[in-house]
Amino acid sequence: YTLSLHDALRSEELLEELLGAITDSASSGNWSQIQEVIEAWEETAEILSDEELMSGIREVEGEFDDGEVIGWEQVKKKLSLG
Repeated sequence: YTLSLHDALRSEELLEELLGAITDSASSGNWSQIQEVIEAWEETAEILSDEELMSGIREVEGEFDDGEVIGWEQVKKKLSLG
């Protein structure tokens, strides 16, 4: 198995966040920060591993890139909300 650049960067990001939580926890004595970081990354991994969900996200991102989706400010104007 070869790590992609994206996976390597995400791994580095996880390690930085985890080390930061460990450092903060050691200073404050509040070790729950570490659990929060781990839970957040578990949720991220769950989302990233759901192929159907990620396909939907990529589809919507493509719609944004192609200008097929309008922004909130445009919606408000069309509905005379602001």
